[in-house]
Amino acid sequence: MANASKITMTEGDAPDTPPVGSVRLYAKSDNKYYFKDSNGVETALAGSSGTSGSAGATGSAGSHGTSGTSGSAGATGSAGSHGTSGTSGTGYPVRAVQIILGSPTDDASTGNGKAYFVVPDELNAFNLVRVAATLMTAGGTGGSCGIALTNTGTAGTGTVAMLSANMEIEGSEMSTRTSATPGTIDTNNDNVTTGQIIRVDVPNVHTTAGKGLIIELAFSL
Repeated sequence: MANASKITMTEGDAPDTPPVGSVRLYAKSDNKYYFKDSNGVETALAGSSGTSGSAGATGSAGSHGTSGTSGSAGATGSAGSHGTSGTSGTGYPVRAVQIILGSPTDDASTGNGKAYFVVPDELNAFNLVRVAATLMTAGGTGGSCGIALTNTGTAGTGTVAMLSANMEIEGSEMSTRTSATPGTIDTNNDNVTTGQIIRVDVPNVHTTAGKGLIIELAFSL
């Protein structure tokens, strides 16, 4: 099987504001990706929950909540610098991953298996709870960019569609966050186990293709 597409970036200061209709993707010294739009607004791309969160002085983890890697805190505890605070010490951790399809200047193109994600041990028995897709450069007004997710399972287990309605980035838009069809998770097929392979398919793109497609997947118990 071919290696998934990847991009290597050098960390540094934020770049200049791009021209109208463009965005700039870059990495900073805090080990995060950012993009800056033509209004000069810098936005951090979604990542996994912080590793530095710890329970507050009086907070304690609930039966399922854990401090440390998931950054969840007890009812009265404060969240870490990147963590999320718990709900009375019983909140489940949410872990997010991003899948980058090519470089920020590559046209989005159709096809099955545009990228793959292997479920690690840390996500065993988790459920897919949120999906999103972003283009670094918006496509034209005609058509939309569609993204489907297929759990190809492991050897001999068969495949299932994880979305009952595909994600769609609409004409002239950059993200499913502003779409009328952001993608609907099939709750009958949202569970994942260690070693399963999630395949990213792109069944359709804009008439004038957008560039730099990034997929976000969030999992929780």
